[in-house]
Amino acid sequence: VPPIHQKRTVSFINHFVVNTVSFLNKFALSCEEKLYEFENKLQRVEASLVILESR
Repeated sequence: VPPIHQKRTVSFINHFVVNTVSFLNKFALSCEEKLYEFENKLQRVEASLVILESR
């Protein structure tokens, strides 16, 4: 079996790295958006709790 050419190997690795980084960026963005939404909900709950405690 002949060896794979170095340029082809580098091309496969670059393709893998680009796809992996793209996936991780999308995943991180999704996590950040969910965390932001959760933080907003938590702030609303805290505000409601302050109102209830003041009664």
